[in-house]
Formats: sequence, structure tokens, C-alpha cells
Amino acid sequence: MSADVVARGLAARAWTERPRVPIALAVLGQSNERGQVSPTEAIAGVASRTAWPNAYASLRNPAIRYPVGPAGALTGGYHFRLYDDLFDAGYDPQIVNASIGSMSMLRDAAGQVLDIATWRSQGVRQQRTADVPGDRGHAGDYGVAAGKLFVCTTGRRAYAFHQGTFLPGDSGVNQNLDFIREVGSQATAATAPDFSGATVGGTVADGSVVWTCVSASTVYLGFTYGAGACTETRAGFDPFGILRRCHEEMARVRTARERIVILCNGQSDTALSSGQYQGAINSIASFFANRGYTVHLGLSAYNPSGNNVAGYDTLTAALSSSYAFLTGGGGFSTAQIRLGPNLYQLMGSTGDMAAGGAHFAKDSGQDNIHLNARGAVAAGGHLAAAVTTWLRPIAR
Repeated sequence: MSADVVARGLAARAWTERPRVPIALAVLGQSNERGQVSPTEAIAGVASRTAWPNAYASLRNPAIRYPVGPAGALTGGYHFRLYDDLFDAGYDPQIVNASIGSMSMLRDAAGQVLDIATWRSQGVRQQRTADVPGDRGHAGDYGVAAGKLFVCTTGRRAYAFHQGTFLPGDSGVNQNLDFIREVGSQATAATAPDFSGATVGGTVADGSVVWTCVSASTVYLGFTYGAGACTETRAGFDPFGILRRCHEEMARVRTARERIVILCNGQSDTALSSGQYQGAINSIASFFANRGYTVHLGLSAYNPSGNNVAGYDTLTAALSSSYAFLTGGGGFSTAQIRLGPNLYQLMGSTGDMAAGGAHFAKDSGQDNIHLNARGAVAAGGHLAAAVTTWLRPIAR
């Protein structure tokens, strides 16, 4: 073996073994972000585990594979490309998979104060304590009516994560996944009942839902409530504990020199107005920024099954408005709040991202919602690029 070959081999080994800068990074999104690439997936007759191994495990560190916790999904995703690209840039990334399938940033992550009068013939989630392993309970839906504040005490039982246990009263569903699940069919009446006579502690029946009055005005424990996204100071914020769980998992990485949270949702919120989405993003980003995180205002990949380009455009505009607010009147610096990555813009909505395109095609189970292994690897590269563009250069 020539001296040159040996020297190059030693240099490569030295590069790999030199100390790396530890960082902690969480992604908060839906099923594509949690990981939804089946281990048995095949594309054009070729197993994705063979053609796209980086969708199932790191190519730099074989110990990094699915599932990426705290989510328990036994599926591949884009965390491994994200890990490898950050590793190649000189970092030691500790990745927290905080994503929840079918999660809405408004309804599920921030929490939504309902306008009860207009919330007709719709499901409402009841306040409850934890009742299965891994569950954290639910704060209950809060709502305003007749100038008063109410919380739902009889309604649907909603779950975001559990550890493989059958859910009480459910129809045998045992997903062992992190996803939004409602048990029950309780809904408000077609016409709103009279809430004006309710007193604190009293109840109002509304279809098969029961509301309990917690305040005779819209002020409760010193804070005013109105329809829209909850903020951290209001009851009903982070109703499942999704945000707090993310923060707790990130805190376990004690050696991190940078702590980064990427908000990367979208599909469940394409029907929202710009103002509704802004409210949710402002609330969630503030929660993390107030705890010292660098927060990326990102957006998930396009969903051709929904065929809702206008909805993604609305969310994109909302993110820009949230960035302007958070780095202006919101009081955070441009170093702490960052705009992007927007996978909808980066990956597009045509070609590979069209229905049946190269990022969705599968021999079975194709739904034009969930990225295949090829698409997941591409998405992970975009996330890594967004982070490495601003992280301090590594001195070698």
C-alpha cells in the first residue's frame, strides 16, 4: 500500500474521530416529520431499505436508526439524512422526534379557545387526566360564550401519544404511534343553547357535550380570553403536553452548545386563515424562544392528495407575518427566530411532488400524503441545509 493511500486514510480517520460540537435539535410536525416510511416499502420492485437506506438509519452511525424517540413509530423518515448532513458538517446532533401524526399547530399544539356559538355540530374534547401509560391527559377545550369562559367536561377523549396500550372505549386501535386520536362521537348541537344564565361551577348541555363555567366573564386568573390560539399564560395551552414533552426531551441533552426547534407542520392546517395560523405559530415559537431555543418557522411538504396549493400559500404568508411580529413587537432577535425551511417551497408541488410523483410513488400503500423513502431523504437534506447555513463554522 502506498504511503499516499495510508496518509489519506489516516487523515479521513482523524477527521471522523475529532471532537464534534454537540447540538440538540427537535422537529415538531406531523406524520411525515415523525416518520412514515414503511420498513417494507418498495418502489418499482426494489426494496426501499436497499435503494434508500438513509431513510431508515444513519450512514455515519449505525446506532442511529428508527424509531427516533420520544415518538414510538416503527417507521423510517428524514431524521437520518438530517443527522448525517449535520455530522458531516462537524456536529454531534442529538435529535428529538417531537412530531405527532395529524397534529394541528392550532388545535393540538398551541390549543384553541373556541367561539362556542359558532362551533356547531362539531366535536369537542373533554378535560381529563392521564389514563393509559405514556398519556398526559388533556386540558379540555376552553370556549367563550355570552361573555363567559367555559371548559368542556363531557366530550370526546383525545389522545396524542401512548405506549401501545388499547385506548379506553376505542374500537381495538393499538397503533403504538404518536398521533392525534379522538375516542367518542360527542358533538355540539346544531343550534347553540343559552349560556347567559350559567354561573361559575354550573353546567350547560350542548348536544351531547357538557360545558362547565369557570368564569363569569372572559377574564380568568388575571388573563382575558378570546377565540383563537392559546398563549402560555392561558388555560388550555399545550392541551396534550406536546410542547412540554419536547422541551423535557431536549433538556436531557445536557452537553448541547446549540438548542434548535424546527416547526414544520402544515397539512392539518391548510383550512386555517392566515390570522389563525399566525396566532398558533406566535404562541408556540414564543414558548420555545422564551426557554432559550433557536426556533425555525418551517412548513411541511406539499400534500397532493389534498390538492390545496392555496392553503399552503396562505400558511407560507402567515409564517412570514409571524417572523415579522416575533422579531419586531414580539421581542425576539433575528438570531433566535429564523424563517424556514419551507419544504412546500423547497420541494414544490409538481413533478416529483405531484400525485404519483417520484417522492410519493410506492408499489403499495401510496396515498400521495406521506413521502416515500426517496422523498424523506430529500426532505432531510433541506432541513439540514437550513440549520447549517447559520450555525457557526467548525474550526478544524
